[in-house]
Amino acid sequence: MDSLGRSENDLSIVICTHNRADDVGDCLAALVPQLDKPSTEVRVIDSGSRDDQRRTLERLVASVPHVELLRIDEPGVSLARNKGIGETKSEWVAFLDDDAIPSADWLENAHRLMSHVPEKCAIIAGAVLPQFPKGASRPLGKRWSQMLSLIQRSGEGDCTVSCSMVAANVLFRRSALVEGGGFSTALGRHGTTLLSGGEKLLQEQLIERGWSAWYSDRLKVRHKISAERLTQKWILRRAYWDGLSDQRISALNARKPNVLEVGKVLAKTLALSPLYFADTPRNEFRIRFWYNVGWLRESVAPGVRGIDCRPPRPSGAGKTTASGAKKCLENRHAKS
Repeated sequence: MDSLGRSENDLSIVICTHNRADDVGDCLAALVPQLDKPSTEVRVIDSGSRDDQRRTLERLVASVPHVELLRIDEPGVSLARNKGIGETKSEWVAFLDDDAIPSADWLENAHRLMSHVPEKCAIIAGAVLPQFPKGASRPLGKRWSQMLSLIQRSGEGDCTVSCSMVAANVLFRRSALVEGGGFSTALGRHGTTLLSGGEKLLQEQLIERGWSAWYSDRLKVRHKISAERLTQKWILRRAYWDGLSDQRISALNARKPNVLEVGKVLAKTLALSPLYFADTPRNEFRIRFWYNVGWLRESVAPGVRGIDCRPPRPSGAGKTTASGAKKCLENRHAKS
């Protein structure tokens, strides 16, 4: 025990949510029966949910032991995660998505890993497996699966060189979180945007500071995949925001692209245009196309808001071309 009465391996579990009280209920239903260790605490962070969802969360949390509900009025997943860090006291902080269902041995494996990893390990990443809606049969390619935040690699060990993790299922050492300053509010879901990458930026910064990362496929959750996320409309929008997020991560790490790099990405995007309309149901080329558009948008006009440059609806996909994307970027640049 330390001077504050904390055990070496105690754990705080943070579940951030926005208008998804039913999902929180499913997550807690799987997690709460595992809470047999007094050194484990659970905090649900309500990130500006509407009143009916807030009331549902209040009733839900009041009905289960060992769980506390906290609220912030301003929505934003990074704000909510930082609130969770500030309101907990354990040596390790775990983050579970509200639509993630931890396996029956999740907590057992979390404590085993916390005791096992090296002292300089800051991140313990786990597997994120899909839970598709009934009747779903859409074939998903590699890029689509990645954008559903799925981590399906096998094995266990140091993954510092090639760390794959998402905040749907990850543990951070508190001292590393404090050193890294928590999650950047310039990234992460906010409102209707699909901005992401807060955990990726934090991971990169911690590894640059000399911390290491660990992965175990025994620390696993099932991630609910809504029917919406299996549509072309959603995946193209997600690809756009993923490209934008990656470029914003680079900028936050002081890696500004030069003119040559921007030119290469623009050329690749234009080269994808003939393949755009002949793509397979997995949408590999279209995903790459809109990822590049998002990357270019943030490179040319970082942080610009209120300018419409959304991926096409499935019914109108043929009306959006590489030249249209280029024009959109030029418009953004002119307004910046």
